[in-house]
Amino acid sequence: MGPRCHDRRVDAAAIEEHLAGLEGVRSRTDEGRTTWRVSGRLVARLEDAETLVVRSLPDDRERFAAEDPDAFYVTPAIEAHHKLLVHLPAADDDAVRRLLTAAWELQRG
Repeated sequence: MGPRCHDRRVDAAAIEEHLAGLEGVRSRTDEGRTTWRVSGRLVARLEDAETLVVRSLPDDRERFAAEDPDAFYVTPAIEAHHKLLVHLPAADDDAVRRLLTAAWELQRG
């Protein structure tokens, strides 16, 4: 897979903008990291400037990781959890938005 051209950089501001448009999502800072929750349930957490943790069902996690393994991946530490890591500099903005929307749908109950 060759280098990707991104129309828009995926960063905390882009994540905040997208999630703010989804009903019930609230952001806050926990232990220095921005988290987004709906109904008190985790949607996503910014680990650092380049890494986002997103709640994800196993099927979605596998699909995103297979489509773009440079951007979406799982480490042994989160393998047992319904989460997916996103390497933001390598991620496609549209794919991240789809993943965040799926996480919101999963968590809003």
